[in-house]
Amino acid sequence: MMLKKIGIDEPAGINDSMVIDIARKEERILFTRDCGDMGELIFRKYVKIPGVVCIRGNIRGKAEVSAFVYLMDSVKNIQNRFITLGRVSEGFYIRIRNIQ
Repeated sequence: MMLKKIGIDEPAGINDSMVIDIARKEERILFTRDCGDMGELIFRKYVKIPGVVCIRGNIRGKAEVSAFVYLMDSVKNIQNRFITLGRVSEGFYIRIRNIQ
């Protein structure tokens, strides 16, 4: 699976529904900082998507790389899951919810 950044490969500022359509069509896991809106679409409106990794809080630069390494070491299967990745004082936390 190839990592793709929407802001580069697709026009920046496209709406959430278009982002989800692209992820679904290309069978990609969506990495986003827009946790609230994505959670709303997936869990309240039951929008189908291959998976979501939601990044919360101030995780940027080297910390972002460390957070992704932590995620990949901790979670073996990210498909069909809504994963929240956040920062705590000593490192990172992960919350996993299955997508129905």
